[in-house]
Amino acid sequence: MRSSFLLSIPLFAACISTPAGPPETVAGEILAALEAGESAKADKLFKPVARKEEYRQKIYPTLYGAAQDRYDRDDIDGSVDILRFLGEHYPDATAVREALVYGLFLQRSTLDEADPDLSAEIDGSLAKVRAKTATPPVWFDLVETQQEIDRGRLVEARAAYERFRSNWEGTPDSLWVYVDDLERYLASH
Repeated sequence: MRSSFLLSIPLFAACISTPAGPPETVAGEILAALEAGESAKADKLFKPVARKEEYRQKIYPTLYGAAQDRYDRDDIDGSVDILRFLGEHYPDATAVREALVYGLFLQRSTLDEADPDLSAEIDGSLAKVRAKTATPPVWFDLVETQQEIDRGRLVEARAAYERFRSNWEGTPDSLWVYVDDLERYLASH
């Protein structure tokens, strides 16, 4: 009797750590939790997934695609929420980190003044990407230009902007509005 009880413990433990459905279903539940602002629930739903590489590989593109979809619909906040989640659970995913920096930069562009928490998150995200790659995207210097302006460090802002302009080839076109705004600001200060 005793040995059959001990044999059932691993089976029970395996049931507890099994995700609650196919990867697409679990991804949908995670997205629903993130949209509802329930990041702790999303983390809890992901916990069993974290132990199964097959699920991790299948859920990642679904969640990343959802972040891209929200970005395409101009739901930057929704996109950033998903990218934050992905960044926590897929720390080596450079594409997620770069997309998060861009999303945070877009959030900053909607504000009249710098938000200290957002600025700190941008700095942390920039640092994480720079630590993982020898050649971060050229537009990181544009983000750093804004960060330095927000700190009131115009000499450093101009240096970051010059690095950006000397390496940027004009694409993507969506950056032009930020380039023009930052250039005007630096010219007038």
